[in-house]
Amino acid sequence: MPDTDLDTAARVAERVRAQVAAADIRALDQRRVPLTVSIGVAALASPADTPLTLVQRASEAVLAAKRGGRNRLQTAG
Repeated sequence: MPDTDLDTAARVAERVRAQVAAADIRALDQRRVPLTVSIGVAALASPADTPLTLVQRASEAVLAAKRGGRNRLQTAG
């Protein structure tokens, strides 16, 4: 999200995470299917950052979210 700071991006991502978790997804037999998402959020930290370093930090944050119990949001710090 261009021109978005880390805190704002994290708030948006948290809303997405919560909406996914709250979605009422049903199997063909009408049993509820729980759906969760783990999200990693990163922001450009310096002028030396590249798209690759940004994606690498976000990827590391996703892995940290999964290790922390899944269905979580983790910011890159």
